[in-house]
Formats: sequence, C-alpha cells, structure tokens
Amino acid sequence: MMTSQNDALPLSNGFGSGPLVGGQPLTDLTAEEQEIIARVQAEKDEKRRQLYEQEVDEQKQKEEKKRQAVLWLKEWESQKEKEKQNIRLTNQQEADAKNSHQQEQKKNSNPWDRVFDNIEINQNQYVGTKDVSRMRQAMIARRQDVTKKGGLDK
Repeated sequence: MMTSQNDALPLSNGFGSGPLVGGQPLTDLTAEEQEIIARVQAEKDEKRRQLYEQEVDEQKQKEEKKRQAVLWLKEWESQKEKEKQNIRLTNQQEADAKNSHQQEQKKNSNPWDRVFDNIEINQNQYVGTKDVSRMRQAMIARRQDVTKKGGLDK
C-alpha cells in the first residue's frame, strides 16, 4: 500500500514534524517507510496506554485490598473486644456466685461444711500421691457427728 508523503499519519514527537533521527526530523523517507514508522509508533503508544491502564487497575486493586484489610481489622478488633467483655462479665458473675456461696457457708452452724468445700472428698478425683483415706474417713465421721448433735456447743 503506497501513500504519498502528505497522506502519511502524523507521528507524535512533540513537535508534529515527523519522526526524528538523532534529534533531526527525517524528510527524505518514502511513504512506505513513514507508514512503518507510524505503525511502530502507534503500537508503542498502544502499549504505553495498556501499561498505564494496567497500572491504574493495579492501583485500584491495591487500594481495594487495603480498604478490605482495614474493615477486616476493625471487625476483628470489635469481635475481640466483645469477647473480652463477655469474659469480664462471666468472671464477675462467677466471683459474685462464689462470694454469695461463702456468705451462705458462714451462716451455716457446721464448720466442717467449710472444710469440705476446700478439700477433695471424692477418692476417685484425688490427685495426690499420699494415702489420705483414713483422714478423709475421720473428717466425714466428725462432720456427721456434729450434724447429728444439732451443731456445736458454744
């Protein structure tokens, strides 16, 4: 395809005077050479445009991932704060229950009930290595003696 020099596509070199070689415009090119140069220049421009679009897309994706990460982090922090609040509430309830149980035990006339709350009476759940079965039986008998009598004499 032969076109005249005037019909050739303008090439972008910043000055609109055609392709440059060594900083000087080329004026003695054939139409075919100018067409090839114009095509190569158009391909370069298209490649630059594609790279720019790709860079813009990657930047958008990066910003979206950052935004999602910030949202996830805020959600995670709020979830952890809720868990902490639940733990605090549970601990407070357990402490209140223990205090009320201790207050009830203080009202009880049998002091052996308080002793039994602080030791392991069940032989199967005892984790010690010493044999305490005789001591356990003696404490149980003492508790029952006090209960049968109707309490301690004061």
